[in-house]
Order: sequence, then structure tokens, then C-alpha cells
Amino acid sequence: MRSATERSGTIESRTTTALYIPETASLREIRSAGLALGLTRFELQLVSDLLSGLEDGEIASRASVNETALARHVTRVFEKLGVHDHLELALLLIHRGFLTLP
Repeated sequence: MRSATERSGTIESRTTTALYIPETASLREIRSAGLALGLTRFELQLVSDLLSGLEDGEIASRASVNETALARHVTRVFEKLGVHDHLELALLLIHRGFLTLP
């Protein structure tokens, strides 16, 4: 999985357990979570893309930002939610009842 920690304009690689949540199963639930957690529409899409297992370059392209800006956006989302990585993000959404695993 990737970390939001920015190093030299790229997103630092981390070796953690891969988490893949299908986009079709999670998007509606993530939108509900975003409204309750105070995320913007852009941040909701970012969370959906992160949890769908997309690569950083593809997420950046979809968001029309470069990977450095993407790292800043991911960091902001993590700070808002009090998490440190993708796994904690998913666990938070599951714990609060906004996301279910297939």
C-alpha cells in the first residue's frame, strides 16, 4: 500500500497488507461516510479511488493533479480523519459503519 508521506515529490512506498475494496461496493457507502465525516466531494472521490486499489498515477490523472499535489490531498484527508494510512482509513470507515466488506 502507499503512504501519504511525501518524499521528494513522490508518495512513499510502504509494505503493508494490501487492501482492495471494489469501487462498485464502496462508492455509495463512502459518500455517506464523507458527508458525516466532513469530507469534500473531491476528498470523497479520492477516498474511493484509494480504497479501490488504484495506483497513485491513475488517481492523480483522474483528479487532474500531479502526484505531489495528490500526496498533499491524501495527507489532508488522513489528518481530517485522524488516520495514518490506507488500512486505518478503511478500518475507520468499517468501524463507524460506513463501509462493509463484500
